[in-house]
Amino acid sequence: MKRLTIDGFVLRFPRTGIVNHVYNILVELVNRPDFDISVLLEDHNFTDPEIAHFVKCRLNSRVVERIEDIDALGRIKRLIRDRNLAARLARREEVESAVAPGDIYQATDWYHYAVPHARYNLLMYYDLTTRLYSNFHEHTNVVKEKRKEQSLKDFDRIIAISNSTKNDLINHVGVSEEKITTIYLGADRAYDSPRIVSRIDFLPQYNIDHGCRYILSVGTIEPRKNIIGILEAFKALLSEPNYRDVRLVLSGPMGWKNDSLSKYMDEYPYQENIIFTGYVNLHDMPSLYRHAEAFVYLSFYEGFGLPILEAMKSSCPVVCSNTSSMPEVLGECGETVSPHSPDEAAAALARILDDPAYADSLRFSGLVRSRQFTWAKHVERLVEIYNDV
Repeated sequence: MKRLTIDGFVLRFPRTGIVNHVYNILVELVNRPDFDISVLLEDHNFTDPEIAHFVKCRLNSRVVERIEDIDALGRIKRLIRDRNLAARLARREEVESAVAPGDIYQATDWYHYAVPHARYNLLMYYDLTTRLYSNFHEHTNVVKEKRKEQSLKDFDRIIAISNSTKNDLINHVGVSEEKITTIYLGADRAYDSPRIVSRIDFLPQYNIDHGCRYILSVGTIEPRKNIIGILEAFKALLSEPNYRDVRLVLSGPMGWKNDSLSKYMDEYPYQENIIFTGYVNLHDMPSLYRHAEAFVYLSFYEGFGLPILEAMKSSCPVVCSNTSSMPEVLGECGETVSPHSPDEAAAALARILDDPAYADSLRFSGLVRSRQFTWAKHVERLVEIYNDV
């Protein structure tokens, strides 16, 4: 039996991208008798009750204990290194002390240090957004990702979640291609056998009139997601009177650096057509996607673009950016546009709204393509790597 330790720090947060990734691979792995799995945590505080129950009942967990400098010089160096950080970042020696000798160690995000006494070290790499778009991020996240980037050389294997991320690692960081394996993500199991609630019962919960048409966008409200670009595209669409009944539903928690968005909304001419839902419970998301006329995602950059896959699994036609990994996920099953061209996005949305047969063809082809991306396939590829060690 192989011992496998996985960085589970992010499990404390709500069920979004990286959290869903770590949770779903653990759910797949825990049922395999050939692995003894432990997960590294900062503590046992969880936002999601399903994750809390799973970790408590199904996993061995190890809390990563903090190690503080005893000598004054060490404390001063640490203060200088970590000045202006909004959160305390993990230290290499803390991660090393939490991983048992001989374990296979899979770092995810926060505990991003290779462990010398581990049998093998893998690092999941999601994107290079803080390097390529550092102005969109808070300082602490930029510093954390820079330190993760500096530790790349110490890992035996890097797992990229798309070929786009793999190419970014090669072209911008200089990682050897032979060291990187691409393994695509899956969507949460909630999308496999979803319980779709009727429009009349479901939509009023999120202040959406059950009789109206709406376009959906999903993601944390932050600059990289190009929310202003989406609003500009929607404004261009509504310049035609026959679309004035359409609503734009923006689903996701409020993120960071949104002052410009707030100012923009103050002057927005179609404020009554915009609905901010905030964070939506995972099990409500399939219904929210399914009842939408279209899904729009004009992010400037993604390492994968999980909401695109979620929309496809929910039979929702997709309009997304033609940059980074997004065309890699969507394939030929939707419309790709420049995130810098609101008119292009508006025209794509209009084609879907105006032609039910075309919209239905995208619903069908997207659903079929989405079946290529599963957590079972993802974990099977990981297991192949573990077994080759």
